[in-house]
Amino acid sequence: MALDVEILAIDNIESAKSTMAGIGVTARGQEIMAEKMVFRVVRLRDIDTRAANILKQTMLSNGGEAAVSAATVNLSAEKTDVILAENSQAGCQASGGTAMGVKVCCYKIV
Repeated sequence: MALDVEILAIDNIESAKSTMAGIGVTARGQEIMAEKMVFRVVRLRDIDTRAANILKQTMLSNGGEAAVSAATVNLSAEKTDVILAENSQAGCQASGGTAMGVKVCCYKIV
């Protein structure tokens, strides 16, 4: 038996609620789950590797993820691109400070 699979692009709360409503999720269920279904992925370019390490730690400690180059861990490169991923509920809780001239984190990635 083959599965019928669809990849969904849900980029806002209303889209999440509408998609759930389409399969019969209650209004209360939609309210509870909608923010968890909005997923953000952002790529930052040419970030100081010291700041990238802090970004990664901050994202991980707040339920997100940050992909960095292998050279970031041992600082063998000056710069790296960073791919940040988080859902809107698990957004960064950081106060918005800076590290090495790069904004460490915002409440939600937009």
